[in-house]
Amino acid sequence: YTDFKVSINVSPLNLLDTSLLDNLEVSMQLNGFRPSDLVIEVTENAIMSNPLRSARILQKYSDAGIGVSVDDFGTGYSSLSYLQKFPINELKIDKSFIIGLHKSSQNYPIVNATVTMSHDLGMSVIAEGVEELEVIDLLVEMKCYHVQGAFFSKPLSFEELGEWIEKFDIAKYR
Repeated sequence: YTDFKVSINVSPLNLLDTSLLDNLEVSMQLNGFRPSDLVIEVTENAIMSNPLRSARILQKYSDAGIGVSVDDFGTGYSSLSYLQKFPINELKIDKSFIIGLHKSSQNYPIVNATVTMSHDLGMSVIAEGVEELEVIDLLVEMKCYHVQGAFFSKPLSFEELGEWIEKFDIAKYR
C-alpha cells in the first residue's frame, strides 16, 4: 500500500524544540520519505502552552509539507479560535467521545458537530478509539471516514506492523 501516512506524536517540549523539524527533514531525505506522508500530532494543551511560538513552529512544519494534526481533540482548551490561527490539517476526536457512541448518547451531538466543523474548516477528521462496527457505521453516517482503534488492531511494534500490512485485506473494510 502506498497511501499510508506516518503520524508522530510530538510532546509539548518536542514541539518547541526547533531542531526536531531539521532532524525529520534529514531523516526523510535519507530514507526517500515524502513530507506529505508525514503528520505530526500535537495536543491542544501543547499548542496553547506557548501559542505564539507554537504558531510559528507549526507554520514551519506546514511550509515543509508536513501535516499537522490535533490529537485528543475535545479534551484540552475549550477555545476554538486556535483552529483558524494555526495551520492544522486534521482533528483527531478523542476516544472518550467515541467509545460506546450511539445516536442517543450525550456524545453524539458533540461528535457530529466536530465532524461538521472539521469539514467546514477544510480539515480531515479522525475518530480515535473505535472498537465496534456499529460505531463505524454511525461515524460514516456523520461523514467521518477516517477511524483508528482496536476494531482494526491493537498497538503494534514495527515488525508486527509489517506482518499486519502483508495480511491486511482492504476489501474486508470497504
